[in-house]
Amino acid sequence: MIIKKLDRKTAMRIMRAGGLATQLPVSMALCVILGAIIGLYIDKFFDTKPWFSLLFTVFGIAAAIKSAIRIIRELQKLTDEEDKE
Repeated sequence: MIIKKLDRKTAMRIMRAGGLATQLPVSMALCVILGAIIGLYIDKFFDTKPWFSLLFTVFGIAAAIKSAIRIIRELQKLTDEEDKE
């Protein structure tokens, strides 16, 4: 197997793309989990179970989708820069 040596710029792009790719699922999971936790605490405080839990879980899902779109756009921009060179 032949491994070619990458120049510094290419290696940095690969590392950045890998970082963004691993950030995607973590970011999505945290958004949903934090939304649910906030909703549970508000429900507990106001004794309105399950309304705020459901509402903030939906907010968390919306935030996760927005975060995923942002990360995918960054990845796309990174690959577009590679294609130009």
